Amino acid sequence: PIGDFNAINTEIKLFNPLLAKKPQVIVLNKIDLPHVKEKEKELIKQLKKAANHSRVLAISASTGQNCRELMFRCSQFVSALLIESEKEDMELMQNKEKVMVHLDEENEEQQLSLTGARGIKFDIETDIKFPNSYRIRCPRIERLVGMTNWEYEEAEN
Repeated sequence: PIGDFNAINTEIKLFNPLLAKKPQVIVLNKIDLPHVKEKEKELIKQLKKAANHSRVLAISASTGQNCRELMFRCSQFVSALLIESEKEDMELMQNKEKVMVHLDEENEEQQLSLTGARGIKFDIETDIKFPNSYRIRCPRIERLVGMTNWEYEEAEN
């Protein structure tokens, strides 16, 4: 299980480093099986050490053992995260945003750099080659667009 935990976290880091920084809840399943039950305490200890936190719970999805406890703890944990997120959003909104405007009078091009409410930075540009059009540059948006399968009918909706 510790190797699996480390492998999953490595995959998450490679997929999205920001996602890897999000808080986790770790569940050790199958404690109804004798070979897992006998190693449960040691596995929990190792998982807490590997995760560097104590949000680890042993359950049996098959028998339902500790499943209600898991749901309750997750509910409490998510509620606390939402409250913290709302506080951060309020702080961001209270801070006056810095807006940088770059005007290139010679080429009649403009660039506006903004930071959104969640700290996401993006630029809005004009280009004289494409009048009345705007180009939005944002690494996060560009990454999402790059991961989109445009051949899928629902991708454009």
